[in-house]
Amino acid sequence: MHLFILLLFFSQISKGQTVNTKSQFKLSGFVTGKDNDKIFLGYQDENNIGAGDTAVIKNGKFEFIGTVNIVCDAYLWTDLNNKNMSDQSVIRFLLEPGNISISYKEGLATEAVIKGSKTQKEWEEWEKEKSELIITKTKYKKSADSIYLLLKNDSTQLNKLRALVNQLNSAGVTIRNADMNYLSLHNSSDLSGFLLSMHKRYMSVDSIEHYYELLSKEVKKSNVSYSVLNYVYPLSNNIAFRKANPLNGIEFNEKLASIQSVYELSSFDSSGNNIDFKRFHGSYLFIDFWASWCAPCIKEMPDLKKIIKKYQGDAIQFISVSIDTDGQKWKKAIHKNNLNWLQVSELNGFHGLVPTYCKIILGIPQYVLVDKNGTIINSNAPRPGTSELVTLLDTLH
Repeated sequence: MHLFILLLFFSQISKGQTVNTKSQFKLSGFVTGKDNDKIFLGYQDENNIGAGDTAVIKNGKFEFIGTVNIVCDAYLWTDLNNKNMSDQSVIRFLLEPGNISISYKEGLATEAVIKGSKTQKEWEEWEKEKSELIITKTKYKKSADSIYLLLKNDSTQLNKLRALVNQLNSAGVTIRNADMNYLSLHNSSDLSGFLLSMHKRYMSVDSIEHYYELLSKEVKKSNVSYSVLNYVYPLSNNIAFRKANPLNGIEFNEKLASIQSVYELSSFDSSGNNIDFKRFHGSYLFIDFWASWCAPCIKEMPDLKKIIKKYQGDAIQFISVSIDTDGQKWKKAIHKNNLNWLQVSELNGFHGLVPTYCKIILGIPQYVLVDKNGTIINSNAPRPGTSELVTLLDTLH
């Protein structure tokens, strides 16, 4: 994840709210070899809302104060010129309420010493225990990266790369199995919720549900566990699981469970009028999920306009659904980009009924194709600028 995306993600900082001292953290840091510079902390606050703060390093010291829901996955960007979350200048750690300290030498952020977080200490101990597995995976990754660079000039390296990728994937599975075994044996540990959150994108929905259900009631309350439920909830078709673990409240859960078709959904246009999706019944529907803050979404709009002009009619209808939460920014983006087709939004982010039913998780733009009866044909349809979408729509037109 690039830094500018991270800044957007962590931009919803709560202001003017009463601080819950039980959720409050104070992060103090010391940097050897760096002064009069800025440092950025990205985390999730006590309401599971993305938060971020920038501090100035003075005489090698910096400080952050905020709130967190039991424990969250936090990132300290020690170099604001870096744009990549996987860069070695980024310190990833588990943030908890209380006094936390981080110390490191400039240029050696990977060797940072973190104290005050019980779950962080448990994670470090577990990482040491499975160090051989991690070293093996790292070795395969470095080798694969090296051979990938050689492919530009030597295509004979392709088979070797494929073999290394298989070994890399196998090593990843071994580590994932070890972590899930840890979860099974330590279901009352917040680290278990974090381990599940790290692997969720590489697991089947059924497996995520299974391991999430193993977590204790208290662990499920933490931010790291919330991130798992936030991911799997829209993907799940398990009514019992959703009922037992309501993401947005019981009322929302009941509404979602009652919907059998996209054409039973509704939303609001920019004038506040209710738009009932049943108006599209009998036509194919192409849904564009976007947001005013999503640069890749805006970049796709010219191509989407061409697609709409080419295909819109009785056979195929088009609608854009924003996952914005700020109505004024949404309306401004509509006007600025001249989006003159039907625009709707619940202004509830990814937690709206429409994006949840359509299985829109965290990544946009995303395009969903619906048949004439309201059944989703493709929840991740090709992008407007691709020949694949033209071929797909040609078969429907």
